[in-house]
Order: sequence, then structure tokens, then C-alpha cells
Amino acid sequence: NPISAKEKQLNIHIKEKLYTGLNVSIIDMNGKVVYEIFLAKEQGNVYRLTFSPELPQGIYFVYLKTNNQLITRK
Repeated sequence: NPISAKEKQLNIHIKEKLYTGLNVSIIDMNGKVVYEIFLAKEQGNVYRLTFSPELPQGIYFVYLKTNNQLITRK
């Protein structure tokens, strides 16, 4: 889902129930990793990531890796 310029927040909804954690990488159009984090499994399946105001507007790829799959979104 798009990140609004005002909030700089990304909501990640995971339907997979059998995972132990989530590796998240945000990559710009040049292939540079601009953000990386490991999120331990929480109750529920929604993670909220808030980015710093210095993150420039643009198009990014979001790579999500669980213990059994890799998901990529633009």
C-alpha cells in the first residue's frame, strides 16, 4: 500500500500463520537498500513501519521474507 507523504507509515498485513518472524527490506529504484528490519511475530498479522522524514518521495520495492516464502511488492 502507498505511504503517504505526511505519515510515512507502511502497514503490512500477513495472512501466513505459520511464520516465526518477518525480514523487511525497502529498496529504491537503483537497487539500494534504504531500510531493513527483522520483526518478531506479534499477536495479529499487521505490522506498522514508520519511516523518517528524510526518506525521499519515490517508488520503492518492499521485500518480505518469512521462514517459508519471499514476497515482493512495488
